[in-house]
Amino acid sequence: MARRGYRVVDIADIPDQETYSTMRRQRYPDTHRQEYPSSSTEREYNEYSSLTKKANQITNEYRHKKIELQERTAPALAANVSHLRYEDGRNELEGLEPRYHERLVEPCMRAESANRRMADRRAAYLVDHPVGYRDLNTRDRHVELMENAYEDTDLLHRLGSGHVSFIETEPVQPRWGRPRDLTYKDREMLLRYSHHKRDSGNEEPHRTPDMLFQSLLRGVLLLSSLHGALAAPSWSFSDATLTVQAKGSGVGTGLKEKLTPNKPLAAAVTLGAADTLKVILTTQTSGTGKRPQQAFLLLTDPKTKLDISYPFSVKESGKGKIELTQADLPSQFLRSTSPINANIVIASLGSSAGYNAPAFSLKVEQDPNSAIPLEDKPLRYGKLPEIHHIFRPDPKSPNIVIVLFFTVAAALTLPILLQAYAFLGVNIAHLTKATSNAPISHVLFLGSVVSIETTFFLYFLSWRLFSVLPILAFLAIVAYISGSRALTEVQQRRLAGLR
Repeated sequence: MARRGYRVVDIADIPDQETYSTMRRQRYPDTHRQEYPSSSTEREYNEYSSLTKKANQITNEYRHKKIELQERTAPALAANVSHLRYEDGRNELEGLEPRYHERLVEPCMRAESANRRMADRRAAYLVDHPVGYRDLNTRDRHVELMENAYEDTDLLHRLGSGHVSFIETEPVQPRWGRPRDLTYKDREMLLRYSHHKRDSGNEEPHRTPDMLFQSLLRGVLLLSSLHGALAAPSWSFSDATLTVQAKGSGVGTGLKEKLTPNKPLAAAVTLGAADTLKVILTTQTSGTGKRPQQAFLLLTDPKTKLDISYPFSVKESGKGKIELTQADLPSQFLRSTSPINANIVIASLGSSAGYNAPAFSLKVEQDPNSAIPLEDKPLRYGKLPEIHHIFRPDPKSPNIVIVLFFTVAAALTLPILLQAYAFLGVNIAHLTKATSNAPISHVLFLGSVVSIETTFFLYFLSWRLFSVLPILAFLAIVAYISGSRALTEVQQRRLAGLR
C-alpha cells in the first residue's frame, strides 16, 4: 500500500514473473496473451497516456518560459535569489528578477495540476488492473513512472512556492493562520490581496487597460483561492451504528451503539464466540452520500502491531455494511488479551482527503469449553515443489488362453448352424436363381454383414470408438436397404412355390 499525501493507493506487490503470469491467466483466462486483456484496460491505458502527453507539454511550456525569463535577467540580479536551493542541489530559480516570478506562478500551477492528475490516473489504473500489463517488467516500469510523476508534482509545488515567496510585497497576516502555514496558492491570493490594499490609497493611480485586466485576474484568483482554502472536500461517514448480537437471539437484544466521526467509543465492545458484530454506515464527501474506491474496517493489535482489513459492502448511494464473527478473525487476535483497535478507513483518488480514525475497541471473549485454533500459516507466493505425475498404465489384452477358449466356442457354433439349415431344408440349388433375380441386393447384404463383423474385429484389435461409429452407421444403412430388397426376392420365390 503506497501513500501519497492524502491518497491511499493499494498497489499489489507481485514478486516474480511466474506469479504475475498465473494471476493474469486467472483474471483473464481467454485474453491473457493479448496486450490489452479487456476493453476497460485499453480505454484507461489510452486515457492516462494522453494525460501524460498533455502534462509533458504543459511542463515543457513552463520550463521554456522560465528559461526565457532567466535569459532576460542580468547576472547581478541572479545573486538575489541564489539562496533558494532544493534537495538535489539545483538552483531552480537562479537568475530571475522578482517581477518575473509573478508571470511564472500560473504556468507552474497548471504544470503541477496536470502532473498530479496524470499521476493519479496512473495510480488508479494500477489499483483497478494489477495485471493489466503484458508482463511484470512493463508493470514495474509503469510503477516507476507513477512515482516519478508524483516526484515531479512535488518539485513543481516547491517551485510554485518559491515563485510566490519572491513576489515583491508585504504579506498580509490572515486570521486563520500564518502565510507560511498555507499552500502557495493561498499565499499567492494573500500577496495579490496586499497589492490591492497598497494600490487603494487616497491618491488613485493611473490605470491602463493592461492594469485593469491584471486587477480583474487577481480578483478571480482571490475568490478561487478562498474557496479552496475554506471548503476543501474530505471523506467522512454518517448514520453509523454498531450492533453485537448472539446467534439465535431475538430482535432488539444485544449491544447497539451509535458511531460518530473522530469520536471513538469509550468502552470496549465485547465479541463472544456466538456473537456477530455488524457495522452499518453511509460514506459521504462534502455532505453527499457517495461510494468511495476504498472503505474498510482496519483491526490492529496494539501489542504485536498485527493488522487486518475487512472491506465494507458499499452501494452507489454510500450505504455500507460489514459483519464479523470470531471465525473471521485470525488466530493471533483470538489469543490477544488486550482490546483490539478498530479504525474506519475511507479513501479514494481525487481531491477529497481520506478518512482514517479510531471508531471503537474490540475485546474478543473466548469460550472456555472450546480450544483456540492453531496459528494460521500465512500465504506466500513462491516456487512450489515439483509435481511427479504417475500415469495409468496402458490397457493390455486378456490372456491368450481365455481368447482361444472363446474363439473355439464361437467356431463350434458354425457346424450347428449348418446342421440347422439342412434340417430346415435349405436348398443350395436356388443360389444361382436368387443371385440372378437380385444380384446387387444379395451381394451388398452379405458384404455388409461381413464388413460389420470385420469392423468389430478391428475395433477389438486397435481401432478407437469414434473411428468405428461412423463406419458402422454407414454399413447399417447399406445392410438395411439391401437386406429388405433381398428378403423381398426370397418372398417372391416362396410365393411361386419354390422351396
